[in-house]
Amino acid sequence: MLETFFSAGVCLLIVLVLFSTSFRQIGMLRPIALFFLFEGIWIMIDYIVTQTSPGTEATQKIHCVGIIVFGGYMLLCLLYSRPKKEKNERNGQSDRKKRPSRSKHINIEDRPQQ
Repeated sequence: MLETFFSAGVCLLIVLVLFSTSFRQIGMLRPIALFFLFEGIWIMIDYIVTQTSPGTEATQKIHCVGIIVFGGYMLLCLLYSRPKKEKNERNGQSDRKKRPSRSKHINIEDRPQQ
């Protein structure tokens, strides 16, 4: 019983820390905080259900569905938060230096500085 309340308290404490103002700028911590919120609430509900009707597997099924939902949400957040390729890299061009123009016109970059 004591470990149940302690583990739920630790999960909810982690949620409070991750939702604090100093960690809000890190985008990947939001799904992690939501997962810990789900775990903390689930631990308490599972304890109550197990004490009132032992032998039921309803909370285990809810836990499995919750893990699938929050795992999928975390994967989506990972996919959308990865760095985007620059336009030059997508077109197959690398960060090569421009070759000097052979035209008779003066490029803006080639003008003498005043």
